[in-house]
Amino acid sequence: SAADVAAVHVAGLRDAETAGGRYLVCSRDQYSTLEIVQMVKAGAPEAATAIDLDAWLADEKVQKMTPKKPATDNRKARALLAVGDLEAPEKFVCEAARSLHERVAA
Repeated sequence: SAADVAAVHVAGLRDAETAGGRYLVCSRDQYSTLEIVQMVKAGAPEAATAIDLDAWLADEKVQKMTPKKPATDNRKARALLAVGDLEAPEKFVCEAARSLHERVAA
């Protein structure tokens, strides 16, 4: 999330031992297009009215898209922030979908 990215930047500026380090501030998992569609349908249905989830579920090519889980090692960023996990990506996918929907509708 933007809050996680900001927190890592602040911690990086505050803690001298972080100088020159790289911190992956992202989900540990990758998500398929289908999983993102399902997130939006569930969490921001007003932004997903044009999405035909049944068609997505019936598409064999879509069904074969299976991302790696876990895919990214974000332990270093989580340790710097002293958190068990970063904020859930579902929240931000839905916020982005709502924002796009509002801009298109305006």
